[in-house]
Amino acid sequence: MATQIKNTIGKSTTPAKKVVEKKIEAISTIEEVSNPIINQDIEVKGLESIIERKIESNDDIKIQELNKENAELKTKLEKQENEFSSKFNQMQSQMDALLEIMKGKVPTNNSPKNIQEDEDIAVGCRLFAGLGMVNADGTQTIVFRCGEKKYIPYEDLKSFLKENSRNNKALFANGLLFFYDEENYSRFKIKKIVDLDEQHIVDILTTPDTNQMIGKINELTNNLRKESVLHTLKFMIADMLIRDASKLKNFTYDNRDALEKYIGVKFDTLISNANMYKFLKGEK
Repeated sequence: MATQIKNTIGKSTTPAKKVVEKKIEAISTIEEVSNPIINQDIEVKGLESIIERKIESNDDIKIQELNKENAELKTKLEKQENEFSSKFNQMQSQMDALLEIMKGKVPTNNSPKNIQEDEDIAVGCRLFAGLGMVNADGTQTIVFRCGEKKYIPYEDLKSFLKENSRNNKALFANGLLFFYDEENYSRFKIKKIVDLDEQHIVDILTTPDTNQMIGKINELTNNLRKESVLHTLKFMIADMLIRDASKLKNFTYDNRDALEKYIGVKFDTLISNANMYKFLKGEK
């Protein structure tokens, strides 16, 4: 009996042991499986920490490098700005100095040209019989013939216009004498009152409206009261009819007839007198 029980126990313990061993084996298997996962998680977290520190370290390095580059660039720009400012100031100083020099040499657009003391001034005469310009005390005279272009030293002309300013400047103002260079009127401070320029006279004579033409002649002669201007105008027209009648091809019969009546003499008579005067003077 005892032997039977023993055998029975012996037989029954073997499966139990195997069960226990299998449980232990299963637990070991679970541990083996779980340990790598746990270890992997730890490694991942550690790697993330390392990466974060690495990124932070790299960011710090990049920021430092950028700050260094910015500082170098700022220094370079400041240097270039200082150099440019220095060159600009130098150029500005040179320009200012040049302008100061040029002020005394180059006239502005609003002012007459400077006159050299040794310059000769070209002057013409329209008065048919010619005229003389005298100084204040009458001891010196500059004689002009009609149609003559005379060159007068600047200092001499300046003296005549200054000493006998009223009379001599009036000769230019009323068109009896004239400057070939229009700028000389402002240089010598002469206001042109009467314009006896030949083209201006042609424009008046060829005005289509006869009444307008007479009105313009009236303005020139101050209602025929400026005898020297009227005398000059008469013979200017006669001389143009002699020299180059084509200039007055549009001077109509009506205008001519009306003007002859207004001034009280026919142009044929003026032409005859002009030719006689030139013949007596030995002029052509």
